[in-house]
Amino acid sequence: MQSSPDNPVRLGEFQMDFASGELRQNGQVIRLKPQPCKVLSLLIAHPGQIVSRDHIQQEVWGGDTFVDFERGLNSCIKQIRAAFGDAPDAPRYIETIPRRGYRFIARVESSALPSASTDVDSSSAAVPPATTGHPSTFFRKSAVFAFLTVVAITAVTLSVRHSRPDREKIKLVVLPFANLSGQANDDFFGEGLAEEMITQLGELAPQRLGVIARTSAAQYRQTKKSAAEIGKELRVHYLLEGSVRRDGNRLHVTAQLIQTSDQTQLWATTYDRETGDALAIEKDLAHRVARSLALQLLPGRESAALAPVTRNPAAHEAYLKGRYAMTRMTLEGFRQARVEFEHAINSDPGYALAYAALADTYSMEPWYGGLPPQQAFPKAKQYVSEALQLDDSLAEAHTTLGFIRLYYDWDFAGSEAEFERAIQLQPGLALAHYWYAGTLSAAGQHERAIASIQRAQELDPLSPLINADAGWYYFYARQYDASIRECGRALKADPGFGFALNCILASHRAQGKYDAALADAREFFKLRAAQTNQKPEEILTMDAQSGLRTAAELWLAKLDRMSHQLYVSPYQSAVLHVWLGQKDQAFADLKRAHDQRDTLLVLLGVDPRLDPLRSDPRFIALANVLHQNQLHQNQPSGF
Repeated sequence: MQSSPDNPVRLGEFQMDFASGELRQNGQVIRLKPQPCKVLSLLIAHPGQIVSRDHIQQEVWGGDTFVDFERGLNSCIKQIRAAFGDAPDAPRYIETIPRRGYRFIARVESSALPSASTDVDSSSAAVPPATTGHPSTFFRKSAVFAFLTVVAITAVTLSVRHSRPDREKIKLVVLPFANLSGQANDDFFGEGLAEEMITQLGELAPQRLGVIARTSAAQYRQTKKSAAEIGKELRVHYLLEGSVRRDGNRLHVTAQLIQTSDQTQLWATTYDRETGDALAIEKDLAHRVARSLALQLLPGRESAALAPVTRNPAAHEAYLKGRYAMTRMTLEGFRQARVEFEHAINSDPGYALAYAALADTYSMEPWYGGLPPQQAFPKAKQYVSEALQLDDSLAEAHTTLGFIRLYYDWDFAGSEAEFERAIQLQPGLALAHYWYAGTLSAAGQHERAIASIQRAQELDPLSPLINADAGWYYFYARQYDASIRECGRALKADPGFGFALNCILASHRAQGKYDAALADAREFFKLRAAQTNQKPEEILTMDAQSGLRTAAELWLAKLDRMSHQLYVSPYQSAVLHVWLGQKDQAFADLKRAHDQRDTLLVLLGVDPRLDPLRSDPRFIALANVLHQNQLHQNQPSGF
């Protein structure tokens, strides 16, 4: 019984079709490159027998000694093992015989195979002479046919791989896993699984493998774009996508790794397990994808040895729900996430990552009009401290503490130390680079700040928030054209993002382009009117100077109304009073900002909008308070 497209050879749970060069697992195709396919063909032709390295060289490489045979064979074996999900230390398919060769040890079901009557472990051993219908001849010919078939598919892949400089970083995006359950409340699992994969793969080889962050990957949720289009937009070489379906107490997960240049599938797998096995699925999936990437893309690194953050499925599911709620970036989302993280901690009191995430829900509140800093940040410090007591090597916790050190403690050096530690622990964590840029910018280290935010943009290129903050960091560096450019990127991703539009307005005003600034103000008020179902403010027909002044007055009045229901940063009011030339009112606002430990006060030394105040003794006294790190609320401020 010879192998054919209709009658493939069975290899345990896999099927091999040599005519098409396809390896299948449960119907999912795993394409092998030409050389690995030929090596696998030869090993399968001698099941249970040792096939010597010399014999493989003769049959597959034609005895060519001018190629790097040893490296090539090792690479082929690694790729075959990756396809099978096999491990050299506990093989189920390919066994290494030290200093001799390899042996295919899984059961092979096909009458076309030769009998295991001869040991081919010798340099002089050879497959029997080619005669019509001989099984060995069949396998040699099928391997050649597979080569001719697959080489056409992989030509682009090989040319890209060989033309790309060895030291160029490989880039990967993990798309949100599609929810096929038909239940919207299951969306969190697919999103969470993708985020876990991003985190774990980001730790695999950060100097050689860049993994796009969740925010940018999420832009392609339920996308109809091809892998090639996504690869071009994100400038990534590989894409991991999959699906999740819950059916009662069963969980079905599929995943596939695709090369974006030619949309070739490099690897695929399927899981069908009890829902309580979600943690095991994540761990196994991360391990298999990491190993596949390592073997195919990162020679010399076999796998990612990643310890689970919790062994409690209920805690982990609650954590995933919390992370999903946080992606909404709203006050309601943060508070809903808090409930889930508290549930996770109750289920597993040793879950350090949940404590760090819980701290984030509090540290975000003041920025979105929730609890004031003096109420929110002490709670955040409490929870991040517990996270670090449980696991001092947790990069997310050091990132959160760095944020708190800057925006609540006003401790620039302490903040920088925490971010450096976080990046050392997890170089691929986009949030660490992003928030670190804020510390460097506030400290006046603009070149380093811009380099840090550029690294964050590389990891999370479509994040409106990161791109908008990049605009602000250029603004604080007084590079206004670059500021406008970066905020334009943010608005392209989210046309209704007022934070970016406000930065463009400030940059135009700083450049003296008042007509452009007024146009920005009009757009800003139109945007707010559309969001609140109110009529636009009447600034549409005024000249530039009058219009900008009226816009500032209107916004001040709006902030005052909002402050009766939400926390509103006094710093924002101070900036508007400066624009109106009302210095006394501006200093009153800045004093309130100091007394309330307002997050934005760290910008005092770099914000161009405060330039008219810098020569005033009150400003100098306040700046000294900040830079001397006088942390206590009741300490005399000197003004």
